[in-house]
Amino acid sequence: MEEPPEPSFDYPEETYLVDGETVRIVCTDGVLDAKPRIDGHRVAVHYVYAKHERGRSVETLRNGVYSELSAAEVRAALRYAEEHPDVLEDVARIEEAEWRRIGRESVDEE
Repeated sequence: MEEPPEPSFDYPEETYLVDGETVRIVCTDGVLDAKPRIDGHRVAVHYVYAKHERGRSVETLRNGVYSELSAAEVRAALRYAEEHPDVLEDVARIEEAEWRRIGRESVDEE
């Protein structure tokens, strides 16, 4: 089995004060492959950002798939994504490689 690709660099962690709430964006080995996530949740920044880019508002996200997040946590994830486009590009590269690997393994199993 092929190993998943590694990040090209160490992703930065950030702490934001949003609407009076302190929100940390962390990268933890063994959790979501160390991709940036909202501290205290298994919610990756790049997923929140992708859904927002497809037209979902902060409130829509909170009332739907990310109901466990506060508005401040969603806004912090979006801010991180906007401040670190290089991280999102690297995560996208890794995700794409992982999906290609999964596709090859599926074909090999048939």
